Parts: sequence; C-alpha cells; structure tokens
Amino acid sequence: MNIEISDKYLWINVGREAETRKLEFFCDGKKFYEMDVKLTADGPDFFFSMDVSGYIGRTVEVRLADTGKEPEQDTAVDSQESVMEPQSLLQASLSLHSDKPGTNYKYRPEIHYTAAGGSNKWSVDAGNKHTQWLAVS
Repeated sequence: MNIEISDKYLWINVGREAETRKLEFFCDGKKFYEMDVKLTADGPDFFFSMDVSGYIGRTVEVRLADTGKEPEQDTAVDSQESVMEPQSLLQASLSLHSDKPGTNYKYRPEIHYTAAGGSNKWSVDAGNKHTQWLAVS
C-alpha cells in the first residue's frame, strides 16, 4: 500500500487479541523500518504512532510481510483480520494525523515505568506474567 505522507504521524491500529503481523516500510525502494504489531482493522485497543515527518511530501510503501508463522488455531472463529486481503487490512489499519494519539486507553496506564540504567536489573510486567533478566548498559 502506498501512502502519500502529508501529516507528521502515521497511526497504526493495535488490537490486544489480533494476530501479530510484520509491517515493512519502504521509501524510494529502500526499507527504512520494520515492526511486528498486532494489527487490527476495527475497534483498536490503542494506536501506535510513528513519526513520519521526515517523509512529508514523499510516498511511503507499507507492506504486510509474511511472518513465516503458522496461523494461530486456538480460536474457534477466525478474526476479521485473518480473512481480510492484506491491502484491505492495511487500508483499514493505517491513517495519517497531525498529532500523536491520546493516552487514555482502557488497557494502558498513562504512566509507564522502566528498569533503571546501570547494572543488570529484573523487569516484571504489570500482570507478573513475563519476568525477564535484562542486561542494561
């Protein structure tokens, strides 16, 4: 999907229960960014905003790449996103805006904490589901 960049931020719809997809971003035929995201077409839980101000007036191509993973089979009903054509999913999930999205989301607190710098630290998520050892330098 080609997007003529006319605003500072590209908003990407994110859904907590959506399948993880890989997005690749190209300008002038060169990839400048890629990301894994739980892309959703409708009812996003929150938005990821990407500063694309350096590309204003230019065309950016966004591709939905194959992650190489088998589709998730743990749900009885396929999500809308899993049956949508890639082009339709991208068109429904991406939009340009002049401002960052607000931070008032149901599942995301306004204040976020990170491990302090220095020596190695423990990092625990808010739900204590994923504890990991981080090498912080």
